[in-house]
Amino acid sequence: MPLFETQEQSEAFVIQLKTSHLEAANAAEFKQELGMLDLPQAGKVVVDCSGLAFIDSSGLGALLHLNNSLRGGVRPLSLTNLSPEVLSVVELLRLNTVFNLEN
Repeated sequence: MPLFETQEQSEAFVIQLKTSHLEAANAAEFKQELGMLDLPQAGKVVVDCSGLAFIDSSGLGALLHLNNSLRGGVRPLSLTNLSPEVLSVVELLRLNTVFNLEN
């Protein structure tokens, strides 16, 4: 089962997470699946985290890897629909200064 699905919306390329946990157990697979994507050269890339209940340092590392792989006109990566638990981890590590956070 894929860890995410993608869709192109009018102003954004959306990566919809299909897992409730992004952690050491699946972060490498997530990065591998991301590597097969044809990411846009410009515009906005959004990761919809509406189903994500837990993230650890490996999961955050995978999101940072995705952010770093985006080219010039696409940065920074936007995270949307974060649960309070995931949001607290992102803010605790001050990654809210790296990612755009949207609700």
